[in-house]
Amino acid sequence: MKSKKLFLYNASLSILAIGMLSACLDTTSAPEGEKGADGTSCSAKELKDKSGYELSCNGEVVGTIKNGEDGVDGIDGKDGTSCSAKELDDKSGFKIVCGGEVVGTIKNGEKGIDGKDGENGKDGTACTAKELSDKSGYELTCDGEVVGIIKNGKDAVVVDDTSYGLGDCTLARQNTVARFTVDNQYYICKTGAWKLASLLEIDTYQQVCNATNEGEIITGLSSNIKYTCTNGKWTYANLLWNGANGDYRVDTGLDDGSDESGYWYSYDDENFGGSSAITWPVATGNAYDYFALDPIIDKCGGLCGDVSLGAGYDYPFVGVGFNLTGPDLTGADITSWGGICVIYTATGIAPILELSPEDEANLTEYNNYIATLPLSLSATSVDLPWSRFKQESGWGNKVDQAEYLTKVAAINFKFSDKAGTSGHFNIIAIGKYGTCSN
Repeated sequence: MKSKKLFLYNASLSILAIGMLSACLDTTSAPEGEKGADGTSCSAKELKDKSGYELSCNGEVVGTIKNGEDGVDGIDGKDGTSCSAKELDDKSGFKIVCGGEVVGTIKNGEKGIDGKDGENGKDGTACTAKELSDKSGYELTCDGEVVGIIKNGKDAVVVDDTSYGLGDCTLARQNTVARFTVDNQYYICKTGAWKLASLLEIDTYQQVCNATNEGEIITGLSSNIKYTCTNGKWTYANLLWNGANGDYRVDTGLDDGSDESGYWYSYDDENFGGSSAITWPVATGNAYDYFALDPIIDKCGGLCGDVSLGAGYDYPFVGVGFNLTGPDLTGADITSWGGICVIYTATGIAPILELSPEDEANLTEYNNYIATLPLSLSATSVDLPWSRFKQESGWGNKVDQAEYLTKVAAINFKFSDKAGTSGHFNIIAIGKYGTCSN
């Protein structure tokens, strides 16, 4: 800490002499004296070496003020005392102890007042099932709108119904379909081993398909799905894509000339910091593309995989899909389809069928038209009219559906739920509305 000492070297002394007038005998008053001169002014100017200030009065240096030197450092203070909190014996709070001395008490807060009851939510949509006039199934109606049809299944052919096993899968039993009573699932004997049978294999079991009945259409043995005899094999009739037939691309009929429409792809939330993934039953890739899903389709008779939604993104997701026109994702008009039908299985996470438009970042801000498919352990056929597809409320841009359907660039199957959720899916076939079962 600096102190300043003031040294005054020069001082001026003024002596005022007062003369006294001789007394006069008369009583007349003495005249008034003259006004005195103005006093001198003083100023302080910093020295060039910054060591202090020069004091001048009336233009004359009368002294110097020097800056004081640093004082001696003070003695370090004592260490402060530490504090801790100790719970009270009655659990009602904590006492604060500093330096071994209780300096205060913090009591636990009391329960706050209950908040007001929220308003009642809107009534949910009611759904009903009405039997079809031909007794072949039921029509589902929700809030006055027909949302789908459930057809009655037919009994499948049972070749081998053993109590504890299917017996040996020998050459003589090749392509035999049998039901295993333990899990009530159908299996087919292939290359010396029993494998879970596909819906097509069950529906067309022992149905002849060769050059003599080329083009014949039949109804499945365990469903109302239509099949056609094509090149000696039963395939789904009138479909855009038939995974069970080994089709690697969806025949959209909307290719832009690139000859690259309809190929399947997969996507996930990695770019958003997520860790969700699809585990495929075999490695991906073909001679042209490391990520091609052809081997998966061969293995599953469709597109199948195990879904695992991971942490890292608040809205974890994975999905698969195909574009309608080509890699440029130019939109196409699919209004005339009337909707879409899907033959699939799904467990754990319900698939969200999404219509992705061109320039979705600007058109909808990613709030696309979607419809959710129900979970199904066994292969099922679902028809979704365009009226089932909706945009979510509260975000993104709203677009009239009539306009939207003229700009669809891709169709996706999205799986989204909370982190840690898992599931399995197999997309078997896709068609325009009504073609999966008609």
